[in-house]
Amino acid sequence: MRLSVQPLQQITPALCQDLAKLPLPEGVDDIESWLQEQQSDVWLATFNAKYIGLLLLSSRQQQLHIDWLVVREATRRRGVGRYLLEQAIAAYPDKETVVAGKDGAIPQLQQYGFLTALGFSDQGHGRWLKAW
Repeated sequence: MRLSVQPLQQITPALCQDLAKLPLPEGVDDIESWLQEQQSDVWLATFNAKYIGLLLLSSRQQQLHIDWLVVREATRRRGVGRYLLEQAIAAYPDKETVVAGKDGAIPQLQQYGFLTALGFSDQGHGRWLKAW
């Protein structure tokens, strides 16, 4: 099977079970409720019928903001995060820039290398920007 990316269509028990294996924001006890409360668009990466990545994107004027991006530990460093982000952003052709930098949106240790590899520039104070 191949890696695929799609927006969240419906919340299922299988989705919640797979997402429970991802590091989610602190205080998230009920995944289904947390997903329903999101103001952001929810994008999912799947491989072999398993959900292995989650991206929350919000749209503000001409910008997209990465509100949360996480990939299952066992599948990291294989291009899943990059593919998830690129495919999701392609669905917003009217947006000019992508902003990352919300506290905890991308795990801190991986943030610098990941965003630099994708061509984001460090704007200081934890804010990253890329013209798309």
